[in-house]
Amino acid sequence: MRKIALFCGALIASMMTLNAEVVYNGEAHNVESWNAKQLPVADYSVLATAKAGDALVINVTAVEDGARITLQSKDWHGWTDKYDVTVGRHAFVLTEATADSVRNGLIVTGEKYTFDKVELVYPKSLWSGTLGDGSDWAQGDQLEPTLFSGLTEGDLLSFSVTDLIEGQEWHSYALRLNWETNICEGWISTAGTFVHILTEEDVTALSSATAIVPLARYLTLTDINTYVDTRSDGPTTAIDELQSDEAQSTKIIRNGQLYLMYKGAMYNVQGQIAE
Repeated sequence: MRKIALFCGALIASMMTLNAEVVYNGEAHNVESWNAKQLPVADYSVLATAKAGDALVINVTAVEDGARITLQSKDWHGWTDKYDVTVGRHAFVLTEATADSVRNGLIVTGEKYTFDKVELVYPKSLWSGTLGDGSDWAQGDQLEPTLFSGLTEGDLLSFSVTDLIEGQEWHSYALRLNWETNICEGWISTAGTFVHILTEEDVTALSSATAIVPLARYLTLTDINTYVDTRSDGPTTAIDELQSDEAQSTKIIRNGQLYLMYKGAMYNVQGQIAE
């Protein structure tokens, strides 16, 4: 027990160093017409930790018609953008190539909008599987609504999509509540990771759901993630170390959370006995 407490204490200390930093938080920056805001690694060191799967979140405070956000690397190589920008948060999930690019610096550019904050957040898995074989509206197993119980307004949900079927007019994914209502959905023409930012109404609907089912139409849906301000691989590494040290310990996952079974008791990553 003392050994668990020591490891968990070290774990908490290491997790504190992994809290997401705000990449930029300052005066509102008006992007009138490709007027760039450069965010160099030297000034915003959190950029140097960016990995594939992380998401950059841009807080937009004002827009004009035709607003467009474009994120570019420090050498002005354009790599991702978003049209039809509204006031609020906009998320961009990093690929291997874009993560490598942003580690050298980031330029937030585009036109006809104003932003005042850029954050880097980290993925946390809610569902992982393979759904969709080219059939019309393939549906997965029912998910436990408790997987979504910790989400609040403004949280992000992402859907990873691969293997779009050629020749089909529409490709889509969704989360269906109570077998009849789609809370999150998207129509797409390319593979990738697509983000939905939860509204207050979304959170209310999720909290009252008795069934949540992932759906796919003419594509393969592989993952549903939310995003948190702490890297989720930190606790796994620390518990792996303890597991290798104690033959009687076993790592388990319950409701998407990591626990350690040790001498007949189950502990969370803070070293507390779980119910």
